[in-house]
Amino acid sequence: MSTRTLVLSLGGLFFLACSTPERAHLGGKTGGAGNPGGAGAAAAGSTGAAGSTGLAGAGNTTGIAGDNGAAGTVTGAAGDNSGTAGAATGAAGDNSGTAGAATGAAGSNTGAAGSATGAAGAGAAGAGVAGAGAAGAGAAGAGAAGAGAAGAGAAGAGAAGSGAAGAAPTLYNNWCAPVHWTFSANPAAINAMDFMQNVVDNNIASRWSTGANQVPGQYFQIDFGGTVSLTQVVLDATNNAGDYPRGYDIGLSALGTTFTSVAMNAANANIIVTENFAAAQGRYLRVTQKGTVNNWWSIDELRLMCTVPGYMAGQVDPLDGKSWKATANRSGAGDTPDKAIDGNATTRWSTGGTMAAGDFLTVDMGGVGMISGVSYNFGGAVDFPVAYKFELSTDCAAYTTIVANGAGAAGVNKIPFARQNARCFRMTQTATTGTTYWSVYEVSVTP
Repeated sequence: MSTRTLVLSLGGLFFLACSTPERAHLGGKTGGAGNPGGAGAAAAGSTGAAGSTGLAGAGNTTGIAGDNGAAGTVTGAAGDNSGTAGAATGAAGDNSGTAGAATGAAGSNTGAAGSATGAAGAGAAGAGVAGAGAAGAGAAGAGAAGAGAAGAGAAGAGAAGSGAAGAAPTLYNNWCAPVHWTFSANPAAINAMDFMQNVVDNNIASRWSTGANQVPGQYFQIDFGGTVSLTQVVLDATNNAGDYPRGYDIGLSALGTTFTSVAMNAANANIIVTENFAAAQGRYLRVTQKGTVNNWWSIDELRLMCTVPGYMAGQVDPLDGKSWKATANRSGAGDTPDKAIDGNATTRWSTGGTMAAGDFLTVDMGGVGMISGVSYNFGGAVDFPVAYKFELSTDCAAYTTIVANGAGAAGVNKIPFARQNARCFRMTQTATTGTTYWSVYEVSVTP
C-alpha cells in the first residue's frame, strides 16, 4: 500500500510562494568628443560609479554616470534553483527545510537578471531575497557595456547576490493518510490473503472479508491515529458483488468505546454503499454489520471524504506521499520519477535503458519525520536492481548508509531499520547488467 493512496477520495491541500526583482533607470548627458570613459566600479545592487572624464575636444565634458544594475535576486534554496541571466546555485540541496525548506511550504524565489547597462559600465546584481532553504551564494552577473557620451564605457561586473536562509516547513500529522491508520475487525481471523489494509490499497481485486456468512455484530474498524472530520463513507464490493452488507451502522468515536451513529441502513441492497452526512469528528470509525445472509461480507475498497481539524495551509506531513518529490539521474520516456510516488502501482519510474552503476532514485518527504522502513515495488518482472546502496538523510545533503550492498528481487522489497529521523532517502544502483531497465512502480514508508 502506498502512503499517498489517500486519493481514496480523501482530498488534499498544497501551496507555494514567490519573489519580486527590482529595476533601475538610465540617465545621460552629452559632451564633446573625448576619449572613451573608463570602467565603472560595481557594487552589490548599487549604482555603478561615474565614468572617468572624457578628454576635451572643444570643451571637456564629463562621461555619463553608470546606471543602476538590475537587482539579481538569488534563491537561497536548493542547489537546483538559479537566477535568470545571472545564474546562481544555492549551497544547500533541493530547496530543503532543515538547512533548506520545502518548495510549496515557504515558497521558492528565483533570481532576476544579473545584468545592466550604464554609461561608464553598469553595476549588476544586489543581494538576493530570502529563499525557502539554507543560505546559498549566487554567482555574479555580468553587466552589459555602458554607452559613454564621447566614448563607450566598459562593461561593469555585477557583484554576487546571496540568498538568506529560509525557515523549515511547519509539520503536522495528516490523520487522513492511511500510513497512520491501524485496523481491527470482528471476526479477527484473516481469511487467506484478505488483509484488512487491502481496503485502502487502490486495488479493487484485493479485499478484506469476514471469511464467514453475514451475521449481526460483525464489524470493520479504523483507528486514524488522531481526530479527523468525515462527511462521506464509501464501501465498495464491486469485485465480490454478492458480499455487500445486508445492513450496516456507521459510527464514530473519540476513544474507541462508545460510537455515535452517523449513517444506518437496516436493509441495504447496494453493492457500492455511499453514505453522505453532516461533518462529524472522531478518532475511530466502525462499520457494524446488521444483516443476515449466506454470503460473506467483503470490502474491496473503502473511500472517505476526510479532513484534519486545525490544518493550516502550507503544513507538511512527511509520512504522507502528497508532500513528496522524487528525482533520478535519468528516466525513460514517460517513466518520470513522480510515477514512483503517485499511489498508482500500474505506473512506474524507469531508467529507460540498461541499469548501470550510479543510477539513483531519491525521494524527499518534504520535512523530517520518524520512519522505520522503506518499501520499493520493483514490479513482477526482472527490472529490480541487481545490487544497490540505500541511504538516509535529514537535510538531503549529508547521507548515512543504511544498506551498503543490498540485492533486489521482483515484487515489493522492504528495507527495515532502527526507527529514526529522515527527510530524504536514496537508492543507488551499484552493479551493471547487460539487458534490463531498473523500474520502481511504487515507494512507501513505515512509521
